[in-house]
Amino acid sequence: IQVLDADVLPLVNMDSLFELPIASKFIGCPGKDSVLNAGWFSLRPDCETFKRMTDLLWYRGMRRPRQWDLAKGWGVPMPAWTNALGRRMETGWDFFDARGNQGHMYAYFRFFARDLVLFYPSQVVRYTATREAVVSSIGDGSDLAEKVWAAFPCPFFQKKEPPPLAYYHFTGNKKPWSKYDPSNSKFAE
Repeated sequence: IQVLDADVLPLVNMDSLFELPIASKFIGCPGKDSVLNAGWFSLRPDCETFKRMTDLLWYRGMRRPRQWDLAKGWGVPMPAWTNALGRRMETGWDFFDARGNQGHMYAYFRFFARDLVLFYPSQVVRYTATREAVVSSIGDGSDLAEKVWAAFPCPFFQKKEPPPLAYYHFTGNKKPWSKYDPSNSKFAE
C-alpha cells in the first residue's frame, strides 16, 4: 500500500510506485529534520509485522511511562543519519517526531526488522542488519531508477536540478486550507 499524509497533493499518477522492483516491507524518504518524511511511504503490511511494531510501542515507546532516552530512544543507540538534503545528522534520538510515528517506523524497520529502503534525490539506499548499500542511482538505467525518478516520491531535494515530483507536501503551518494570519511568518515564505 502507499500511505499519503492528509496534507499531500498528488501531482501525477503514482501507480508505478506500487510496482517497484525491490522487495522490502517499508520504502520511504528521509526528511529534512527527521529520519523519515511521513508524507509518503510504501508499506507491505502483514499480521506479524503489525504485532512486532505494536510490541515495540508497548515495551519501548509511548505506552510505557518513562522519560524518553535521547541516547537509546526506541531501545538502540541512534547512529548518524543522512537527511533529505544529504547532510550528515548526529542528533541521537533528538529529531522531529523521534518519539512519534516517524521515529517508531524508522526504528522498527531499520533496527528490528532490519530492512529499510530510503529514496534520496540521487540514489536508493537499503539498510540491512549489517550495512547500508546503494541499490540504484539516478540514470543507472535500471527498472528501479526509471520508476523512482519518473515521479520522485520525496519532496525534499537540493534546488540545483529537482526531479519531477509525484506530489506536493504542505508541511508546517503553511497550508492552503489554514486561515490566513498576517502575523504568522510562515505565510510570508
